[in-house]
Amino acid sequence: MIVFALKRMLVVAAFCLINIAIYAQTNQPVTLTQDEKTATLSNSQVVLVVAKLTGNILSLKYLGTEMMGHGGGYWVTLGDITNKPVTQAVSMPSVFSVTKDPAKNKGDIGEMSIRFPYHGQEGVLPMNIEIRYTLHRNDSAIYGWTILDHAPTYPAFNIPLSDFTMKLNADVFDFLSIDSARQKLMPTSEEWVNGTELNMKEARRINSGPHAGEVEHKYDYNMLLSEVPAYGWSSTKRNIGLFIVNPSIEYLNGGPVMVDYQAHIDVKPKLPADPTLLFDWHTPHYGGKKIEIKATDSWQKVVGPFLIYANQGSSTHAMWQDALARVEKEKKAWPYAWADAKGYEHKSQRGSAAGKLQVHDPHAPKASPAGAWIGLAHAPYQVNLNGVPTTFDWQLDGKYYQYWGRVDAKGNFTIPNARPGTYVLYAFNNGILGDYSKANVTIRAGKTAQLGTLKWVPERNGKQLWEIGIPNRSAEEFRHGDHYWQWGLYNLYPQE
Repeated sequence: MIVFALKRMLVVAAFCLINIAIYAQTNQPVTLTQDEKTATLSNSQVVLVVAKLTGNILSLKYLGTEMMGHGGGYWVTLGDITNKPVTQAVSMPSVFSVTKDPAKNKGDIGEMSIRFPYHGQEGVLPMNIEIRYTLHRNDSAIYGWTILDHAPTYPAFNIPLSDFTMKLNADVFDFLSIDSARQKLMPTSEEWVNGTELNMKEARRINSGPHAGEVEHKYDYNMLLSEVPAYGWSSTKRNIGLFIVNPSIEYLNGGPVMVDYQAHIDVKPKLPADPTLLFDWHTPHYGGKKIEIKATDSWQKVVGPFLIYANQGSSTHAMWQDALARVEKEKKAWPYAWADAKGYEHKSQRGSAAGKLQVHDPHAPKASPAGAWIGLAHAPYQVNLNGVPTTFDWQLDGKYYQYWGRVDAKGNFTIPNARPGTYVLYAFNNGILGDYSKANVTIRAGKTAQLGTLKWVPERNGKQLWEIGIPNRSAEEFRHGDHYWQWGLYNLYPQE
């Protein structure tokens, strides 16, 4: 009995030592090092190398594997200044700083900042731009975020596009996950380059490999960002993935109706044509409009923090599912308590709106608010769009923040985490014509605006006799409407 007990104690001790060793290996502190040109954030899982001059990602390794391709990762904001060429040039020199020093917090978190302060230079974007990267202990996610800031003393200009792009390692990544309908082993870079260009540079017929005869098209990967909060590339050879995980839609233009492509094969005509992963938060595609910044505007927008999330799994599906699970974790933590920057208000600095929505439509007595999007957005405002005065509502707005939630089965709703201010409350739902709106909803920090019961009476111009389709901002009930993104469907019209 004594011998048996000793053996058991030795086994338990060995097991504990193994666990301690594994914990020590995976729980290494965050470190932040730098030299003249680069800064490096690392922990036990990822190593991020950034150019201090530009803020671009030069290298991102996960468990020792290089994730970046030839182009690395870079940030772009286009500026349209009157009577001057469109530019993405930023003020130089940049200012690098360590905003969270892991040496001072026991290695729990590290964060770097690359700032481009505007000094009135010619030919550059007339605003301050800041890029940040944040890494936590024992985490495989890099948080990327940017802060755009325009003072009332700066010139007027417009922003047609603003995004973050990563060109990935083509020797690693071969599988793209967008949503349940688009999970695809992709053509290789060589197969793309050797394909036949069709009616646009973004579309090619693949001539070799398992996709021979198929058309590869950049716009096949359009997505509704509110419905696709995690998307990315993975490797069938190495069982690792890299995903964009977006915890909030408050900084997207158009809020819950924003559509754009966010991943594809680089459309270059020759190598390298790397797997591409993007996060476009302001886009001119699919009805997106420019942000008009007036000379008198004191304007700021914090985009993110969003996640550049590396993971591993037994299959591409498992890695995509893991990224979706990470979304839920991040949404619960939003706004992040650790994120410290001017303009990024924490939970205690924000407020909420709550109430109950009822639909009253004599022509559609079964109409229900259940599942409706309901949100707080800036009041409609006038924009000079190509010389024409145009009214921007929440669907076109990218200048201001928007905060959205869902109405439950009984019509109740809560819209959390809105910055203090006065908003218009909007709602829209499948099967109901038009929007609901209520002006002058005031949000105060730490308070919930109780809006009571709201009566939504859809506008009509007479008795409805019949209808074609469903008023739900989708064409999915029509021919090919459930895969509208596919190239060349218009070529089938004569046969169909």
